[in-house]
Amino acid sequence: MFTVDDISIRCVERNTFSRGELIYKVGNVKHFHTEPIKKEHRVKIRANIKGNNIENFDAEAVVDEITGSIEKVKCSCADGAKSEELCRHCVAMLLEYIRQRDGSNMVAVRAEGFHKRTDPEVLDILERFALEKRAGYIQPDLTGQVKIVPEIEIAADKTLDVEFRVGIHNLYIVKSVVTFAEEFIKGAKTKFGKTLSYYNTISAYDKDSQNLMRFIAVSESENVKKHRNLQKRSILIRGNLMDAFFNAVGEGQVTVTRGMDTVRLNVREEKPNLLAMVFKTPDGIDVTMDRQRVLCGQNYIYFVGTECIYKVRRTECEHLEEWLEYSSIFGRTGVTIAEQDIPMFVREVLPELRKVCNVQVHSNFDEEQYLGKRVKIRIYLDSPEPDVITCKAFAYEDGSEEGVNIFDRYPPGSNADMQDAAVAATRLYHMFNAFDPEEKCPVLSDSNDKLYALLTEGIPIMQELGQVFISDEIRNIRVNAAPKIHLGISVKGDFLEMAVSGDEMSPEQIGEILARYDRRKKYYRLKNGDFIRLENSQISALTEMGQKLHLSKKEFLTGKVKIPKYRSMYVESGLNELYDLDTHYDDSFRRLVSRVKNAALESAAVPEEMKGVLRPYQEQGFVWMKILKECGFGAVLADAEKTVTTDGWWKDFSDYYKLSGNFDVTFTIDNKGGTKNWNNPAFVVTTDADRNAAGYSEYAVVRMDAYGWGTASLGYNTNGWNWDTFAATMQDAEITYNVKRVNNSIDVHAVMVGANGITQTYDVNINDYFNDDLRLFFAADTCTFTIKNYTVNVAPAETDASYVLKSAGWWQEFSPYYSYTGDFTRSFHIKNSGGAAQWNNPIFAVTNDVARAGTGYTEYSVARCDAYSVAGGDNTTYNGTYTNYSWEDITAILADADIDLTVTRSGNTVTFANEVNGANGKSYTYNVVVTNDSLPETIRFFLSTDTASMSVYEDSKDVTSDTKTYAQYKKVSDNNYTVRIISEVAMADVTKYAGVGFRCTKTLAGAGENYYGMKVYKSIKANGKTVTAADGKYFVILEINNVVNTAKLYAEPVYQDVTMALGSFGKEVTVDMASLLK
Repeated sequence: MFTVDDISIRCVERNTFSRGELIYKVGNVKHFHTEPIKKEHRVKIRANIKGNNIENFDAEAVVDEITGSIEKVKCSCADGAKSEELCRHCVAMLLEYIRQRDGSNMVAVRAEGFHKRTDPEVLDILERFALEKRAGYIQPDLTGQVKIVPEIEIAADKTLDVEFRVGIHNLYIVKSVVTFAEEFIKGAKTKFGKTLSYYNTISAYDKDSQNLMRFIAVSESENVKKHRNLQKRSILIRGNLMDAFFNAVGEGQVTVTRGMDTVRLNVREEKPNLLAMVFKTPDGIDVTMDRQRVLCGQNYIYFVGTECIYKVRRTECEHLEEWLEYSSIFGRTGVTIAEQDIPMFVREVLPELRKVCNVQVHSNFDEEQYLGKRVKIRIYLDSPEPDVITCKAFAYEDGSEEGVNIFDRYPPGSNADMQDAAVAATRLYHMFNAFDPEEKCPVLSDSNDKLYALLTEGIPIMQELGQVFISDEIRNIRVNAAPKIHLGISVKGDFLEMAVSGDEMSPEQIGEILARYDRRKKYYRLKNGDFIRLENSQISALTEMGQKLHLSKKEFLTGKVKIPKYRSMYVESGLNELYDLDTHYDDSFRRLVSRVKNAALESAAVPEEMKGVLRPYQEQGFVWMKILKECGFGAVLADAEKTVTTDGWWKDFSDYYKLSGNFDVTFTIDNKGGTKNWNNPAFVVTTDADRNAAGYSEYAVVRMDAYGWGTASLGYNTNGWNWDTFAATMQDAEITYNVKRVNNSIDVHAVMVGANGITQTYDVNINDYFNDDLRLFFAADTCTFTIKNYTVNVAPAETDASYVLKSAGWWQEFSPYYSYTGDFTRSFHIKNSGGAAQWNNPIFAVTNDVARAGTGYTEYSVARCDAYSVAGGDNTTYNGTYTNYSWEDITAILADADIDLTVTRSGNTVTFANEVNGANGKSYTYNVVVTNDSLPETIRFFLSTDTASMSVYEDSKDVTSDTKTYAQYKKVSDNNYTVRIISEVAMADVTKYAGVGFRCTKTLAGAGENYYGMKVYKSIKANGKTVTAADGKYFVILEINNVVNTAKLYAEPVYQDVTMALGSFGKEVTVDMASLLK
């Protein structure tokens, strides 16, 4: 039988089989046809093979199924035309024949490992390396001896036709530059005559010829690939190739053919030895020049002289190109300049000629008298319609009231020196963003930035250029100094209230400026069209203060801002000193600050049980904590500030900060960062265990350069900071970290204020199934930092949601990862607050089992709520009743909606089924169906949102049908779950019971034999909704930790009455984790 080995044996070149295999694998064998030959065991095969470019090749062969022989091989490619051996196209065709004959998608693997071959392109590189190293030993007498001499013929159209001679003592003409280039690319042998034969490698050539060889190979590479123009003897040089050719020649020589003569010229990068002479005549002047050919490249102009070819940078003589070309033809007989045109020649051409020529001016010509007098400029600014500024400018000679438009062509007969006008025109152009061709003047339109720059910087520059005339419409656009800011600080309940006002501005106007302040802009434009200067103003100072206090810009809009009370000391001590703001404190605030400052003078009774236990300084700490609590502050007694410094990663750490439940904490850090973006503090969230101890696990390790890892799902928002200045800013910066936890979400907001005056903010969202007790700490990476302050603020309120996603943009916040092997079903309830567009809503993603940005991370689908896929569009379809609504309707529904989401996998299909119920009474279904045959056995899915927020309630499951009994779980880590069993029981009168709970009917890991305590609830959250117990009934809850995914849990709700007698509510609950997790 004909096999793969029969194909391989017929391949003379070792990489022919690999190349053909690649063509076969990518499916480039087209129009395949077989024809059995009658009464024989032979088959005739024909196919069309798609090449690398636009060419296709026709291949055919006859194979004998008995002997395995291959006959009558033909291919239309260049290799097939040269030999009856197999080319790569025939190899591909024969491999396709075996595939179709055997009915399989893969060619049978040969014993040698057919599918384990090196990629052909890589193999070429490896062989090239090996040959280059061996060449010096194979041909030691030739190494560095072969030279290449280019022979140039200059055409009338200023192109070059270049042939090449190659040799050592005798020079041989290259008869095919394409074949010569191919031999170099492949490292093959090159032969010239009977005496010169060598391996065509770069080491064979002398130093002056190596770049020429590379130039030939590069310029002919396409011809080599396509096996075309094999008889081509020369290379046509023009445009970009002109510079590449002369760069390859360097300071060498070229042979130039001039008619019947051949001369060798050196190439030099220097001013050409050209003589230009200027004579006065009765009618004007004559200008004569040495006659030289001029060649033009992209970056250089080349002067072909009698002894050298001179390279001159185009920037030095770009304006002379046409002049030089013209004078090279007529220069010896002279170019005539009429009397009225002499001023223009003297002003514009003569200075440029002197840059490249030796100019001799005859004594009968006085060029000074033609330079003309300087002109005066008048500039007229007008605003014919709102936000449109026109600029007309004219040049006036002394004594003349007839001006010349400086944006138009200069009058040829003018003797005036228009240099000043040209400079003015150039500078004025850059101040505007459009040009009116009818009025022939620049225009400024619809650009506040340009307009502000014109009013503050442009007009003073114009006044240096000449007289400026400004219309009343423009004068009425005022640029005002920023108002002086006044602040009023008072205590309002648990908050401080900061009232903001300003001179000659209402609080609303001040609030509007603050809410829309952009530190990158130097101004703010009011609704009446006026501008407010913001550079170095109190507005920028107040905004900076707002960032340090974590105030959003929107909070300024009302003119009254709420500030957490624990910020009182910062407000009092630093506000005036740091920002020079006019601040008034009311009596309530002064009393608050005074009490905190004088805490050391107060005393308080230590609890009886602590007397004799606390040391004096601890008693003082007790007083301090008591006062802060009474003042409404959150606080913690921490060790003295600690400095962390390392010369590498994970070598030194801050103290641990142990926290439980929801929390809100703030760190202030003095940072001395390193040279890299990541050479700064890293923020770490872990389980409540020491590093490397049993039970230690990292939820998140977050660096300052928007990179991190851990079991948690991480989202970053750098708020558009400038990476070019980031490292420099962090080398001396104060960092304020605010860290808030609400259930399974941790939000980090960092403000970095650099000593260089740059302020940057950084937000990180961390979602995972956190334990109740956590630890935070910081790690250094080739930097030094000091934690100056640590404050525990008022903790956020509890929420029933598993987690909350609130994103300010695309791909910033994410749910935890949901990882499953095989088929599964998972349910969620989502409280959605959509954004302004239909896509500003939940996002559904299916990936492999790799964290985002991890090595090998693959997205099979990222689908939005508007039937659009950001990734995996070919794999994702949409269906449901959402098509009954317009996108405007859907946006309105999702603005406030309850969504019941069920995620299922069945084989290679994952479905996100959404039942959407809007607060406006409208509802619809929306299903995202992801089908991909490449889905791995284990996948992840997760949720995100785009410029919107959503509260996510993870699924619960009914355990029994005859009563309200639920099992809920959350994943703590791999194969570690916390399970809550909830059962509705009859308790008409709660006061009859001394204790209510569960008794474990079988031993349960993580739970005692009996669990008591008055944990009874009238309402609970289940399946994302509030469920209320029936009349005379309550819910009782059992929570069990450290449950594995194969466990079965058995529990019975029980009670103790007032006599302490034990009783049962009568219904045992069984929870099978394997079933629950499905």
